Amino acid sequence: MKKSILFLLLAGFILFQNQAFSQGGLLHSSINSGFYMKIGPSIPLGNFKSYQEYPVPKTIDSTHNYLGAKTGPALDMGFLIYLGPTFAHQFLRAGIDATFLTFNFQKTNPSKEGNEENWDYFYYFLGQKFGPVITINPIDRLMIDVSYKLNGYIARYYDNEWGKNFTQNEVSLSIRYRIMLFSMQYNWGKTRFNYFNSEKPTYNVPVNTLRIMIGIKI
Repeated sequence: MKKSILFLLLAGFILFQNQAFSQGGLLHSSINSGFYMKIGPSIPLGNFKSYQEYPVPKTIDSTHNYLGAKTGPALDMGFLIYLGPTFAHQFLRAGIDATFLTFNFQKTNPSKEGNEENWDYFYYFLGQKFGPVITINPIDRLMIDVSYKLNGYIARYYDNEWGKNFTQNEVSLSIRYRIMLFSMQYNWGKTRFNYFNSEKPTYNVPVNTLRIMIGIKI
């Protein structure tokens, strides 16, 4: 019985692949895997653009502060990796959006302390993003990519204060024509700042951003 079921599944898979090839799903589709690079502004949203104060554990009337971020540059480099043939009459194809390098840094608003107003403070973020993508090819070489990714990164605040988040969320919409692309990304989550030391106080700082990016896909 198990061998019969296995044989039927295998036969169905072969028939499906043959149909895909006969319809040009793999041979003539314009939706192909490839490398991309995107650059653009990272715009802080919500509390990330505001001055934030957190009480220091086991102290009285003591706070730890994070300055609001300004808009800064962002860079993504990665691959679109498609799995299997196109479907829905060659209009759709599914795969993985693998960003092997994502980096952004953002200058902060001035400190509230008078003696430090002219100091330059920055947030830095470096990591990778992976998740499913589905691409729509409505006409010619026009492509619309919709993806959801988990973003794992390390972060640094101005005074060598280190943090991380391995489950930051991102939804992305990209429009491509030939090699040129335009992309909008919404990222949301919190960075756990504690100098990578579990014995130190941990501050969960919201770092939501909207990114508007242009680039190429080849």
